[in-house]
Amino acid sequence: MKLLFKIAAVAALSLSAVSAQAAVLVHFSFSNGAPGNVAGTVTGTITGLSDNATGAATGVFLDSYPAGLNNVGYSSDVFAWPSVFFSENSFTLSNGVVTASEFIAQANGSGAQLWLNGFQSTNFLNVDGTDSHYVWNQDGAAGITYTVTGVGGAPEPASWAMLILGFGMAGSALRRRRSAGAGRMVLA
Repeated sequence: MKLLFKIAAVAALSLSAVSAQAAVLVHFSFSNGAPGNVAGTVTGTITGLSDNATGAATGVFLDSYPAGLNNVGYSSDVFAWPSVFFSENSFTLSNGVVTASEFIAQANGSGAQLWLNGFQSTNFLNVDGTDSHYVWNQDGAAGITYTVTGVGGAPEPASWAMLILGFGMAGSALRRRRSAGAGRMVLA
């Protein structure tokens, strides 16, 4: 019993040193401003980020954009654009708030582009294949809205360890009581 308790205590302490980072979804939207030439709003979702960390997105999806962009067949999944390359891909989240973003994806030269606070604090989308129709603002962080969902959804590993340790100790106590009471005779 003492050995089991020692092993459980060491496991709980080692797990408490590991910080869980819950995966979150980040929704974004930005509207046209100067020097854009298509009125409307672009919305999308960013995946693969963790709260209280800086990291690269593993997915960026366009949820909606103005019809005037004349999409010539580019997928809503930016990572699936043909010949896509990322010159920037870094997001920082702190307590459920995006505090920094540098994301630039380009496909087929300038055939499709998505910039989120990237080069020159620009928010930009072009999917027409000619770089002639775009939603664009140069308002930086003030020109884009981020909404983070899923923050705090995963328990810390130490919480799981303490729960398992508690159940194990309760089970051991019950087993000891049963075995100690089995040899007694009850007279009525």
